[in-house]
Amino acid sequence: MAEEKQGVQNMGLLLIAIALGVVVVIVYNVQIHRIREGMRGTTMRLLKFRRDMRIGDDIKRTDVEVHEIEAQRPGEFGNVMPSKELEYLITQSLRKSARKGEFVMWGHVLASGGEKASGDIKRGMIAKTVPIDSATSPGTILSVGDRINLIGIFRVNKGKPKAYRILTDVRVHRIGGMGPAKDSTSAKPSRASKGMRSFKSVTLELTPAVSLQIENLQTHVLGEFTIEVRHPEERPPPGPGQVHPELEMLASEAKPPRESGRGGFSAR
Repeated sequence: MAEEKQGVQNMGLLLIAIALGVVVVIVYNVQIHRIREGMRGTTMRLLKFRRDMRIGDDIKRTDVEVHEIEAQRPGEFGNVMPSKELEYLITQSLRKSARKGEFVMWGHVLASGGEKASGDIKRGMIAKTVPIDSATSPGTILSVGDRINLIGIFRVNKGKPKAYRILTDVRVHRIGGMGPAKDSTSAKPSRASKGMRSFKSVTLELTPAVSLQIENLQTHVLGEFTIEVRHPEERPPPGPGQVHPELEMLASEAKPPRESGRGGFSAR
């Protein structure tokens, strides 16, 4: 009888243990469910740089990757760019440098603070804004950091008007209004900013002497300057960044305002 009673007690303890185990599993699953519910909606898909990049570099699809993270607080990562903006991102050039593994921020393409864009100008050079014919601006093919030829029509030594490559292989530092925007890190760019494909000026990296020559030539040009975009791997021609030899005389002095080509002087 004692053995039978002991067996019943053991069976009871076993059933209790099983019941407790079931309760523990249920409680665990309920807790996990609550945690998952609390995390729901906090998963973010962000963009990360896959390589180090400099100011002026064009952003390509292969330069970034999508990275999924979980965040308890929406703003804890700062003003990051979500992965849904990838198509916008790859139409842009960097306004501040980036490091491999760094999250893409709106400030990388709309820099208003941190590094100054002027810090990317080579020592001994200056950035000069040159007006161009907006009707012939090259559109999306031109990016910050590209190299161009500057063209204009001039009448030299009372001869017939002729087109000259005034400068060859000069670096573009800014395009039209594509520069730092006020309060740009706090606001998302408009979709219209994707298509800024017509512009009235480019900012070029020139020597101080050439900058003054271009200022003088603006008073002699018939019509407006135009530009040609060079292939990035093409070797520079002889005398890159220097005014065409045949234009040096005109480039040495400005035409008086009443005779200047500015303000509507035409080649006719």
